[in-house]
Amino acid sequence: METVSIKVQRTGRYCLLGNCGPDVEQVWFVLHGYGHLAVQFLEYFKTVSRPGRLIVAPEGLSRFYLSGVSGRIGASWMTSEARNDEIDDYIDYLDAVLSDVMAKLPRAGVDVGVFGFSQGTATACRWIQKGQVRAKELVLWGGLYPREVVVKAIDLRPFRQIRTRIVIGDDDEFVPKGHVEQQREFVRQNNLSCEIIEFSGNHRIYDEILQSVMGNET
Repeated sequence: METVSIKVQRTGRYCLLGNCGPDVEQVWFVLHGYGHLAVQFLEYFKTVSRPGRLIVAPEGLSRFYLSGVSGRIGASWMTSEARNDEIDDYIDYLDAVLSDVMAKLPRAGVDVGVFGFSQGTATACRWIQKGQVRAKELVLWGGLYPREVVVKAIDLRPFRQIRTRIVIGDDDEFVPKGHVEQQREFVRQNNLSCEIIEFSGNHRIYDEILQSVMGNET
């Protein structure tokens, strides 16, 4: 038996909150967690939408039924199967979304932020590391720097110029407290511009916390 990998074209989609008008000063790319669809995930960000801010929600290329073989559908960024191919594919896809969005903006000098939730935190970090995005802000919510960043000592230069905030609930069932402390030490040792924000809550986005993190950003 032999397994052969080939490149194919796919059709991806993304959702927008805001208009691609001349007043756009800031674009946030928000990357959903496991099982979300882009249009559903974008609902969380309505309270931090404002004039001059465009919020873009790309959707993971792998969709699936959340229960059984029918009903509600969600999307995923990757699984452990053909892991490196999956990562390369979604980075190429996110670069294509970036290019498509920025081409629609009538002015240069737009600031870019990247927000990842849950599975989307690792996706965001890998895009920062390997993709074409040049972000000023990075928010990792309900997730941490992925293992290859912390353990494998990859080139940290893409992360050094980004203001980063890790936002974690004290009852987050997917992020052990020991891992948070490890990341705190990793940030200190590598002198990264990263603030770890802990709040009272579990593995979900809370509106009042989101507003404190993104509400007044410019």
